[in-house]
Amino acid sequence: VTNPDIMASNGVIHVIDTVMVPPPLGTLVDVVTATPALSSLLAAVAEAGLADTLASDGPFTVFAPNDAAFAAAEAVTAGLKVDELRDVLLLHVASGASVAAGALTDGLAIATAGGGTLYARADSGAPLGWRMENADGSSAANVVLADVAASNGVAHVLDAVILPPQSSPPDIVNTALSIPDTFSSLTDSLTAAGLVGSLQAEGQSFTVFAPTNDAF
Repeated sequence: VTNPDIMASNGVIHVIDTVMVPPPLGTLVDVVTATPALSSLLAAVAEAGLADTLASDGPFTVFAPNDAAFAAAEAVTAGLKVDELRDVLLLHVASGASVAAGALTDGLAIATAGGGTLYARADSGAPLGWRMENADGSSAANVVLADVAASNGVAHVLDAVILPPQSSPPDIVNTALSIPDTFSSLTDSLTAAGLVGSLQAEGQSFTVFAPTNDAF
């Protein structure tokens, strides 16, 4: 300070001899680390081995579930294998683009780093007017904090963990065919007996007591 206390009608000026600049922005990992409400996300990123990825150049857009979101989803996320957890987390990351909240439009499709898609939906009931949902609309979250800037992208905080769409399991015949070491004798017998079509009938539901190869 080289000249203090220059009074004005609405405040005071202190003259200084250097232009002060903000400290450089940290990476998205640094942002998550510095945000107490994202501690569960930080732990999940570390467990899934994604910290180095999110500290790289990017740019990335991260839709970051907060701690309350992870607590609500614990029944699902706690039982996930590492690769399954990685798939869930990558559904929350767009690679190659830094998408600010102002760029969101209703129905905007955002390709995610795991090969999935998130859709932006205008929602007057959401805290900031936006929610994000998965490809089939079965899992969604509200944006509760937008445009948290980082050196390699931007983060938007969500109030829920978005889960990938659940694909339908294969039918009984194809399930048996996928485990030949156990059921090849059964599937051969079904074919010989002409029952494959019956067990693949549209709209039918069955319970099969399935003898193993050793049983046959």
